[in-house]
Amino acid sequence: MKKIAVIFLVTMLSFAFLVSCGTYHAPTDMEVSDFYEETTNMLFRYSRNGVAAAAKTDIEDLEVYEDQIVYSDTNVPYYKTNYPYQQALDKYSEYFTGQLLDDFMAAYFYDDDGTFCVLCFDGGSGAIVDDVVATLKSQDGNIYNYDVIYAFYEGPATEPSQGESTFSLEINSDGYRLLDTEVAYPMSVYTDFE
Repeated sequence: MKKIAVIFLVTMLSFAFLVSCGTYHAPTDMEVSDFYEETTNMLFRYSRNGVAAAAKTDIEDLEVYEDQIVYSDTNVPYYKTNYPYQQALDKYSEYFTGQLLDDFMAAYFYDDDGTFCVLCFDGGSGAIVDDVVATLKSQDGNIYNYDVIYAFYEGPATEPSQGESTFSLEINSDGYRLLDTEVAYPMSVYTDFE
């Protein structure tokens, strides 16, 4: 029994050491496929289904005040919410990183003196990806590049079209984030009102 306890303790200490040194393991292709499906469908919710509705899906207890409209410096209208902007940024930072995170936040949200505001944009017909299969193509440090195929449903379509794309993840000891993707990006394709 002592031998098992010692082995367990050594294993846990080794794991703690590896994590503290920034060593990590790449997620499996299945984990990456699931994550890509989740994040891509999130991007589609915002770009195709409407920002307020999408934000309510992603942020628990979010209230959007459609009667309280604020305008950005470029005169784009946004609805105020009951949510702090920094908390929203932290939430989306769990999924996206780098320029993709910056573009996502700039395309759909506005920081009104610390208050999270969502773009006044109702969206269109909707779109989703399903049956995602991601395959690791290359790695450069903690950046992992993938090829992906998926079923793409747009609007009322009952039969999907097949899509192919590429994307990159940044993988660290605290998890992985979508760094770049060709699908639903750039967001300005759907929200360029200037």
